[in-house]
Amino acid sequence: MKKGVGFGRAIRNGILFTLAILSVIGALSLVYDLVTQNFEPSQVASIETKASESNSTTQIPDISNPILEESLSDNFKDTYHETDSESSNMAEESNVQEHPETTEQLENPEAEVIDESASNENTVSLPVEEQEEYVGTICLTFDDGPSLEITNQILDILQEKNVKATFFILNYDDEKLKIINREIEDGHTVALHGYSHDYATIYSSLESITNNFVALQEKLYTDTGYYSNFIRFPGGSSNTVSKSYCTGIMTEATQTLSQMGFVYFDWNVDSQDAGRAQSANEVYTNVTSTLIEGRTNVVLMHDASDKTYTLEALSSIIDYGLEHGFEFKPITQDTKVVQHNVNN
Repeated sequence: MKKGVGFGRAIRNGILFTLAILSVIGALSLVYDLVTQNFEPSQVASIETKASESNSTTQIPDISNPILEESLSDNFKDTYHETDSESSNMAEESNVQEHPETTEQLENPEAEVIDESASNENTVSLPVEEQEEYVGTICLTFDDGPSLEITNQILDILQEKNVKATFFILNYDDEKLKIINREIEDGHTVALHGYSHDYATIYSSLESITNNFVALQEKLYTDTGYYSNFIRFPGGSSNTVSKSYCTGIMTEATQTLSQMGFVYFDWNVDSQDAGRAQSANEVYTNVTSTLIEGRTNVVLMHDASDKTYTLEALSSIIDYGLEHGFEFKPITQDTKVVQHNVNN
């Protein structure tokens, strides 16, 4: 009787164990169905995206954008110029591999971040005491030449000092043409002061002042092949002497000649060698005392036959400018234009 009871209990326990196993399998199957069947593809993608974002510490730029691509380092660009499948495989393996430049930082959060721009091998940094700072520019300009007595000597000084200047010339003959050719060959700028300097003639009408420059421009080009469109009005654009001959002429002339392609230059430093200066020392002082740092200083001087004071002061003026860090340049298309207020 006891053997029968024990055998029955064994059968019952076996059945209960089997039912328990089936219950566990059923529960696991239910969980599997919930995970794989009850979520829409978009929901699964959203979950994957959030998981990916939570594991990533660096936002990778879209290097298909050419502007962003130019801003990336060569190593960075090489890393990401892979096929789509390769990039995908790398992303699945490790976010750290996907951005090799930040590997050390990701593995060691306390690692020092190094500024690559400061350690670029191609960048040469000069010691502070060797760095040159821009002080200012000096444009030496000479009106009323060329003259046989003065201009060649001025050219000699400029050549010795390795300085280029600008010459606003008047009408010339064959002998003076040789000087103009030297000015061109030496690398100076030849500009136009006019065919004539007679105020009564040139400021009598708009046509007269216009032709005064056009005639000289054409003659210079014919004789030398040198084209110049820089001009300086006799007396400057701010002159009032022109009122005696034609009211409003300077307003009309500055506008018309600019529209014709001419560029007129006045000055902001006056040597006064055509006025008050009575010695070379005064010419020197008038120039050096009015130079201003940080700007283009356009210096008015003359190389007419009687300007010996200018000739005598020139070397010292150049020496002063060089010693104080100024750059000497001729007027070019890049020179900042200096113009006065028109008064007529």
